[in-house]
Amino acid sequence: MATSDYTAESRDRWQRMAAAWERQNDRQWATSEVVSRDLVERLAPEPGDVVLELAGGIGQTSLLLAARGAHVISTDFAPAMVEAARRLAERSGTEGVEHRVIDAENIDLADASVDGVACRWGLMLFGDPHRALTEIMRVLRPGGRFACSVWATPDANPWASVAGRALVEAGVMPPPEPGEPGMFIFGAPGRLAQLLERAGFGPVDAGEIDIAFRYADFDDYWSTLLDLGGAVARALAEVPPDEAERVTREIERRVEPFRTADGLVFPGRCVNAVGTRVGSG
Repeated sequence: MATSDYTAESRDRWQRMAAAWERQNDRQWATSEVVSRDLVERLAPEPGDVVLELAGGIGQTSLLLAARGAHVISTDFAPAMVEAARRLAERSGTEGVEHRVIDAENIDLADASVDGVACRWGLMLFGDPHRALTEIMRVLRPGGRFACSVWATPDANPWASVAGRALVEAGVMPPPEPGEPGMFIFGAPGRLAQLLERAGFGPVDAGEIDIAFRYADFDDYWSTLLDLGGAVARALAEVPPDEAERVTREIERRVEPFRTADGLVFPGRCVNAVGTRVGSG
């Protein structure tokens, strides 16, 4: 698929999914807050800094950045996500956050206009991540920092990969093509740091962040996954009901090892990294 076609399809998909992400905000934030807090610590904005968040979704990380005294440009390429982020900021009473629709691969900002850029769980899904990194480098001032988070390997994230493997093996979803955008494309050890260094960022500091996804039972897990993972729901909708039911029961069998006295608990792992724009050009 051409990059432009992928970007258009991806924007449409996230536009449709915005309502679900807003609806699931409290649960998602309970799990992911530690990831965002680590990103903010790595970026270390000073009061008065201008910080751009790319692929910000409904904007939780932007609120943490604003709490540090930064002026935050909170963005996503899906207008519905930007509106959800605006509502979240209004409900929280947070000041210092500006909301804009911006595509990370074509950042509508002047050269050397921001002190920092943050991107949580976006880089691995961009149609052209190298172009996005070039754009990030362009808008950063010399000495500015870029902090990002990607998912680690599939084995470290069974909450997503167990279901994904079952769907692929059942022929319900196609296997990922090598090199195409996807959750785990930059998750291998050292891969994210290598990517940032090749893009021209200075010494990169990267580390793993472990999290846990908790669900009351399988029905809770499965309904949440279908709500937030639009591709899974669409794939199952395209097969006969009895086939969809068979695959669902197979996924239920495969997640049984994660059952505890408190329900289903899945480990998850992210890789967070920060790099600096060096030089004066």
